[in-house]
Amino acid sequence: MKHLEQIKTTEAKDRRIALKVARVVQQEDRKKWNKKRPLQHNYGGQDGESDSGGDSDSDDEGDSEVDGMKAQEEGAKVILEKAAMPRNNKKAIGSSVISISRKSCVCGGTDHIRRSSKKCPQNPKRQKV
Repeated sequence: MKHLEQIKTTEAKDRRIALKVARVVQQEDRKKWNKKRPLQHNYGGQDGESDSGGDSDSDDEGDSEVDGMKAQEEGAKVILEKAAMPRNNKKAIGSSVISISRKSCVCGGTDHIRRSSKKCPQNPKRQKV
């Protein structure tokens, strides 16, 4: 029950709303970044294809394959550094405070939004009783 009460607090609601807003802002930034990024088409040229068709059991080729894998990993890191979307510091994103004005009901109450709420004094069902 204590957990449910913590979820219903205004601080928790404001935090959830702030996280949703931050997620939307981050998504819009990603969309803008993707639109600005130039398209690079690779239709199977020299970079993606290997000419070695058969499997061989030679030990010399095993060493060269390991070196080739390391070179590919380094190349991938360089490409990712240039092409990948820059990430903001996660601590900075979590600690940023977004002020959001909460909607209020017609009666002026901030703990509910609609008149149909049980808490609203202007609820027509509540007035009949």
